[in-house]
Amino acid sequence: MTDGILMVVFGEQYDTLAAHTVAYSRQFTDIPIVILSNVAQRDVKWDSITNVSFIDIDRPQNENRQIKTIMVDYTPFDRTLYLDCDVIIQKQGVESLFDLITPDHLSLKVYRRHVTADTLKVSYYRSAFKHSNIQVPITVYYGAIIGFMKCESVQSFFKIWNEQWIMNGRGREMAPLACATHLSQIDTTEFPSNSFSWALRKSVLIQHEYGSYVRKLVGCPDFKAYKPFDKISRKGK
Repeated sequence: MTDGILMVVFGEQYDTLAAHTVAYSRQFTDIPIVILSNVAQRDVKWDSITNVSFIDIDRPQNENRQIKTIMVDYTPFDRTLYLDCDVIIQKQGVESLFDLITPDHLSLKVYRRHVTADTLKVSYYRSAFKHSNIQVPITVYYGAIIGFMKCESVQSFFKIWNEQWIMNGRGREMAPLACATHLSQIDTTEFPSNSFSWALRKSVLIQHEYGSYVRKLVGCPDFKAYKPFDKISRKGK
């Protein structure tokens, strides 16, 4: 059985960011990493990183989440740990997370439990839940870390996630992710509390924080734009 990390890296700025985060993470694991990339001229830093391969995707940058929501079709691994490109592995032991990835389950990290229309005062979540006729309360998961195996139930989940993402305006994917986990009724396994954090926590295995902390730590050049095409509502669909 093959285990590996999968990333979706679209655009030259994110290619540079990923090259730096992966190089940093290589201090703590040599697990294979596959990059789904639309970048023709990759950052030279990749040349010095071991056990990384690329799958070329001929899509524009604004379709990065189109690929993310169907990544089950691209992964070469039996057990896949998807990570956003702005995360770092900062301790040894990430291999243990693969033991939590089992058939017919998604392995996820909870963002918030029992979310109602008032819990998350973000119009995008309220709009997505209403548009998809989702009955709250509902659990919302992070989209930056996802573990899965290829099987029929998981493929069905990704199909629903992609449909929800398209239906809700092709913007951010966490609200459609919550809708898809609910609608697909797929079983979930939670990554432990010491595995992942968005808030700054040097004790966790995987640190996810878009901003100056990670970029400064890994030595990545700063850049101004996050995702100028990134919509947070269904407006403009």
